[in-house]
Amino acid sequence: QIFLPKKIVLLFFFCFFSVLSIAQLNITPQTTANALAQSLVGTGITISNVTFTGNPLMAGYFRAQNNAGLGIDTGIVLTNGRAKTTGGNTGVNDDAGQLASTGWSLAGDANLATAISSPVGDLHDACILEFDFVPLGDSIKFNYVFSSEEYTPAFACPDLSGGGYNDAFAFFISGPGFPTLQNIALVPGTSLPVSIFNVNNVPDFSGTALCPNNPTYYVDNPSNAYFSHDGHTTVLRALAVVQPCQTYHLKLVISDVGDGVWDSGVFLEAGSLSSNILALTTVTDLDTSGINYLVEGCRPGTITIKRQSITPFPQVVNLYYNGTAINGVDVQTLPPSVTIPANQDSVLLNLIPIVDNVEEGIELLEISNLPPCASTGSPQNTIIIQIRDYDTLTIGPGRNPDTAFICRNAVLPLVANSGYTNYDWTPNINLSNANIQNPLATLTDSIANYFCTATVGTCVAKDSLNIKWKQIWLQSKTDILCNNGTTGKILVRTSTGWQAPVVFQANSGAWQSSPLFNNLSEGNYVVRVKDASGCMDSIVVNLVQSYPDLLVNAIDTTFASCSGNPDATITIQAGGGRTPYTYSINNGTVSTPFQASNIFNVLQGNYTITIKDANGCIVTDLRT
Repeated sequence: QIFLPKKIVLLFFFCFFSVLSIAQLNITPQTTANALAQSLVGTGITISNVTFTGNPLMAGYFRAQNNAGLGIDTGIVLTNGRAKTTGGNTGVNDDAGQLASTGWSLAGDANLATAISSPVGDLHDACILEFDFVPLGDSIKFNYVFSSEEYTPAFACPDLSGGGYNDAFAFFISGPGFPTLQNIALVPGTSLPVSIFNVNNVPDFSGTALCPNNPTYYVDNPSNAYFSHDGHTTVLRALAVVQPCQTYHLKLVISDVGDGVWDSGVFLEAGSLSSNILALTTVTDLDTSGINYLVEGCRPGTITIKRQSITPFPQVVNLYYNGTAINGVDVQTLPPSVTIPANQDSVLLNLIPIVDNVEEGIELLEISNLPPCASTGSPQNTIIIQIRDYDTLTIGPGRNPDTAFICRNAVLPLVANSGYTNYDWTPNINLSNANIQNPLATLTDSIANYFCTATVGTCVAKDSLNIKWKQIWLQSKTDILCNNGTTGKILVRTSTGWQAPVVFQANSGAWQSSPLFNNLSEGNYVVRVKDASGCMDSIVVNLVQSYPDLLVNAIDTTFASCSGNPDATITIQAGGGRTPYTYSINNGTVSTPFQASNIFNVLQGNYTITIKDANGCIVTDLRT
């Protein structure tokens, strides 16, 4: 097979996408080595003694809008060529059709040469950023992407690369636990260094991978308008196990191998160089709200102080105590520090509350670890634990924690937690036995409160239960307005605790879901309520007529002066009911409108007299 050294595309394609690349992958040349390194630093790391080796144009800051396919938004780039495209000199922020290939005539790096088993004279244009660092935790990590113009068919495979040379890079760490330099830029899950040969899925011109190796971590980049290198890795993570508070050295190096051109680069994510911090977790009891608690004489607890991984080094953890609970007074004395042993990832701190037989209410014990590299400083990872005078006793089972609802005059079994030797229920009235775990309570009133104290050894537990009858009450009623009327209403309400569905009945009528009864006549009504459990309660409601019967007390008449004259009179006297009254008469054919006056001028004849009161009640009489 014959492979071209670089893709050939039209000039206008180069120019068009070179303009776009400036907007999508922005490169800013480095200012100082220290600023470059500091941009990598995240939580739990301090750095010092920063040095940079190489041409300043080989490194810089990058910002990748829309990631430019990198998977990292911001950070620094180190390259054995040119970081930023300038004029006709192609850097990493150019079209993939352009060849980034700058020779600086600089030396290689001896450590990198040893790592790849190559003569140092075969290495060129080394770019090196190195510094000391102190981790706060027991491990470090940072994220990166390796890229190269040598991810092409001509260089991707050892048997095609003309002697097996291609660009190389490494992240060397040294310090306690690392007697020699160790490269932590490794293929995930292996001890293989990340390189063009070890992470590869470059296709030939038919699209077939030439020599795939760990292809999951490879991204081909044949036509990216924003990023010039022909291929790159996915975002990888460098990891190392370290000793907290010890000084280490990190050397980041990339170099040409075999030739001084065809650039490669490594992009490191800003703020990703970090060290884990300790975690504090409790193995105490949790209440129903998820709160950690201890109980004097009953429930001790344990805190687990955990680091991220098992290491061969012990780790001292300085502790800080605060809160209303006093170390040595409310809890057995806790140490100022603990040590996580070598080859373990955690240590336990036992918490034993002191029984002082004093009711103090809930006290709070706050436990934190201090910054690992100092015995003072702001507390970290605070955990809060309640210290209680009494354990929580549950009276049940299957009830609301505080209240039980029962049928009127029912017998209720009171059942406290088992596991205690002594029980004391108060008040001891209406109980079958006040000194057993499960007495029977017979209520003679609608509400009662019972308290139980249970003990076993030094452990004291308390709880209370409020017992209520399920009840029905009259909400409102509307009495009858008129004699033989059906305008009565009854509205009832119920206490809480009834189990749905709840239905209601008046006398022997049909059961209904509504507590309102309409169209009732005068009389006594037994209103009942019933729930899904079969529990019932009832009340008696009496509906009466609100006003006395409306009556025609008297009707006075006078005769007409002559037959046919409308000067006869009818005068009506009403009583009872509710004033004011209105009146109407009917001659057998026509009724007059109701009027306030009780006097009518009429023709001689027979008339039906009608009286209506303010309630709308009506009474009639006949008069000639």
